[in-house]
Amino acid sequence: MKKLWISMVVVAMALASRAAVVTWAATETLVAATVRITANGDEDEAWNTSDTLMSAYGSNPGYKGAFWSHDSNAAGEADIGMLALQNAGLTPLDSLRVVTRSTTTGGPAAIQTMFGIDTTALADTDTLSALSAQRVLGGTGADTGDVRWFVEAGSSLYVSEVMGTAGATESNFSLDSTTALEWFSFDGTANISTAIGSSIGTDTLANLGWSNINAAGLYFDMVNTVDANHTGELATFSTTAVPEPATVGMLGLGALITLLIRRMRP
Repeated sequence: MKKLWISMVVVAMALASRAAVVTWAATETLVAATVRITANGDEDEAWNTSDTLMSAYGSNPGYKGAFWSHDSNAAGEADIGMLALQNAGLTPLDSLRVVTRSTTTGGPAAIQTMFGIDTTALADTDTLSALSAQRVLGGTGADTGDVRWFVEAGSSLYVSEVMGTAGATESNFSLDSTTALEWFSFDGTANISTAIGSSIGTDTLANLGWSNINAAGLYFDMVNTVDANHTGELATFSTTAVPEPATVGMLGLGALITLLIRRMRP
């Protein structure tokens, strides 16, 4: 019987450690030429719109973006935004880029831009356990951008506190299940410059237990001091989820029953 219980624990631990990962990764051969979706920034200023929606390409999942720039020449008027796969800041890689632009006449202008990777390949009951963004660039020239995590869990949207800064030098960001961050609600129907809502508190992904993860990505908040394209760009983004505790428990119980049956056989 002792061996049986040991076997049960081993099986349960193995089940608990099973993780599913959705990754978007740049390669040198992803596209033969630039793949680009360009839209007027006023037309895709909210996350829930789909003007900039990129379908799955090659082995990578699809993704979409949203952007807003405050043009100081005409208050509230955004210039163009662009979602693209191209050789640019991370040449020779075909990297994921979300770009917007506004002029600076009259003073620096605020820019917000974001993207989310399609993670619907994850099981609805799996809970978010880790996020990773590698080789991230933000802004242009000396301009940098504050970076937040973005998560779409079912019909609820969230962004984290500012967890880093991206600029002309590549940065790597990661979040595990035990690191606590402050999270905020996010209105997918609002202009992304004003979509960040009230705090839902400071907690870990393990305690939040978000499931039904439809998208995950990054939110950039930049102030441009030059009239030029301002870009959020990266080489790799990964979303990791694990079975919810109840599912693990049921699988463990099933394994135990199977072991018991086998032991009872003559």
